[in-house]
Amino acid sequence: MVSYILWPLLIVLGILAALFALLLWVFGPMGAMATFFVGISVVMVLVVLVQKPRGGGLSGAFGGGGGVGGAGGSAQTAFGAKVGDVLTWVTVGSFVVFLGLAMSMTWHVKAVEAEREAAPATQQIGGPGGVRGPVPDEEEDDADANGDDPS
Repeated sequence: MVSYILWPLLIVLGILAALFALLLWVFGPMGAMATFFVGISVVMVLVVLVQKPRGGGLSGAFGGGGGVGGAGGSAQTAFGAKVGDVLTWVTVGSFVVFLGLAMSMTWHVKAVEAEREAAPATQQIGGPGGVRGPVPDEEEDDADANGDDPS
């Protein structure tokens, strides 16, 4: 019984890993994470919309009898009786991946910003194929413009 669940899960994880490697190669780390972030967001919205409503929601919280009662059981499920449990696990799993990607993208952006702040400022000298050199101080530029010699 476990092999019926395990093999499809391993195949899906393998396909996702190959897709992530391709996106990483094409778009870089931030592009791959952003693409998966949008994809997992769409999957999570669709899975939540497919699920059977449980409880009254806001109408039940305010005293209305909104989703409670009525024709329950498998009559409301679109894909069978046990699909609700699978969709719940897919929702939880996609939410965990969603949070992990959000945190990873935040950490990646902060690391890139810290690298940019720590790197010395350089400018390109001599056109597009020129040599990079340090950016001159503003005080030296002002002194040269006034005809003063800073040394």
